Amino acid sequence: MQPDTAHRVRFVIAVGGYYDLTDLLRYATTGEDRGSVGHPPPPPQRDVRWAVLRSQLHTLEDAQDRERLAAIVRRQLAG
Repeated sequence: MQPDTAHRVRFVIAVGGYYDLTDLLRYATTGEDRGSVGHPPPPPQRDVRWAVLRSQLHTLEDAQDRERLAAIVRRQLAG
């Protein structure tokens, strides 16, 4: 929304103000919600777990490991 930088920004990812990114990833991948007080949290969306894994495949050094996990992710996200 700042005119001097708007031409450099293609998209924005926002994390809810009451969460930090570590808590968000913990909930998305394990279902553990440390902020839930007095009532059980809803279950995390299954596909988010696979999307998180897919987003981190580039960190694996072994190309065969990357491809194996990528194939698992594709199958899981396809249902």
